[in-house]
Amino acid sequence: RPCPTSEPPSPQGPPPLFPSSVAMSDNGGGEGSGSNRAVAVDDALERVGFGFGQYLILANMGVSLFGEGMQLVVVYYLGETLHQDLACSDFLVAWVDTAILAGLGVGCFIGGSCSDIFGRKPTLQVANLFAAILGVASAFVPSCWVLLVVRFFLGTFMGAFIPASIALVLETTPVAYRDTAAIAIPIALGACGKITVAALAD
Repeated sequence: RPCPTSEPPSPQGPPPLFPSSVAMSDNGGGEGSGSNRAVAVDDALERVGFGFGQYLILANMGVSLFGEGMQLVVVYYLGETLHQDLACSDFLVAWVDTAILAGLGVGCFIGGSCSDIFGRKPTLQVANLFAAILGVASAFVPSCWVLLVVRFFLGTFMGAFIPASIALVLETTPVAYRDTAAIAIPIALGACGKITVAALAD
């Protein structure tokens, strides 16, 4: 009489590179108090809630996006000043206005990769620091060509801030608040920056 053969165990693949759950202490049930179980990251964020840490992240993103909104439109109101103080032609004034947008495109392209490689916080710190320095330097440039270069790199660091800040907000905010935190607030603060420049110019 042949002996029954057991099925071979199914092979197990390598562990996932980015696990979607974390181990947390479950004191509310299970086999006993204090037992560990896997909890999804979104569930963990729901337990933590929306608090001081999230407000701090939103404040950092909001101030930067407010300033970015101002920088994007300020040259529109400085055309006459650029003609008089730096002797810029209409052609160069148009390119100065375009340079920051070109920099934004480059910065958004590299900002996400930098935040993945070096981390969200270092990327945001470097981007904010150099954007502040270049923003102040724009007021002291000696020529229109130098202003064009400074505005391009200003846009680059401003663009690098965008994907890193949005990723950080999405990764640390409970699901119920993500649409407001990552979409509504940035759009509103960017618009407020543009409105502020228009009000000051008038």
